[in-house]
Amino acid sequence: RPGDALNWLRNWYLGNVDQIQITPRPKVSRQEEGPTFSLGKVRDLQVESPYDQSLLHYCHERSIRPELASQYLKRVLFRNNRKKKNYYAVGIENRAGGYDVRNAGFKGCIGSKKDITLINDRAGGSHILIFEGMFDFLSYLQINSSQEFHYPTIVLNSTELIGPAIEWIRNELEQPNPFRQILTFMDNDSTGEKATQRIIEAFKSTDIEIETMNSFYKDHIDLNAYLVANKTTAAQTRLEIG
Repeated sequence: RPGDALNWLRNWYLGNVDQIQITPRPKVSRQEEGPTFSLGKVRDLQVESPYDQSLLHYCHERSIRPELASQYLKRVLFRNNRKKKNYYAVGIENRAGGYDVRNAGFKGCIGSKKDITLINDRAGGSHILIFEGMFDFLSYLQINSSQEFHYPTIVLNSTELIGPAIEWIRNELEQPNPFRQILTFMDNDSTGEKATQRIIEAFKSTDIEIETMNSFYKDHIDLNAYLVANKTTAAQTRLEIG
């Protein structure tokens, strides 16, 4: 009878439970799984290309002209290996050969460890500019659109990389005609303030003048947020250097 069969099965289980061995599913380490993201093809961002319009629209939403975006950014294909999906983003190359990438739904570093981005690093001159992110750098160029840009520049890509930025500047100070002034464009938050203070502390015993520029956009989290909020009037303002 069904009831007798169930009772027999229950009694057998209770009598043999200590002998039942459950083999746990082996855990796969992140290293064995491989990286979450992998870098695909990197191409120039082209204003006229139909394939780049969504990325250029994303830049436009952040008040960056398509011509300016295409001058400094790339179209980066990357793959989420866990989801097995490909994505496109705008990206700026870092010193390690990877790309710091952005799109409307993703922000990260693809293709290498995190590292700073150097722009015009062999241009010479007495000033160096330090930006927290790529869109802060592009916002500076957007605001100063009538000026030719030739200043040595560091884009941190993350405040975690303030150390490598300081190290690079220190090495440059040993070269002929070193920098005389550092201009910082950090976020108006605690991490931006800590990064600024690390720069000030690192060079306080030198003759370098450090000018913090975040007072210019003091009512906004960063320079890009200021530009987005003031897109109609920002171009009438200039961030003077020197």
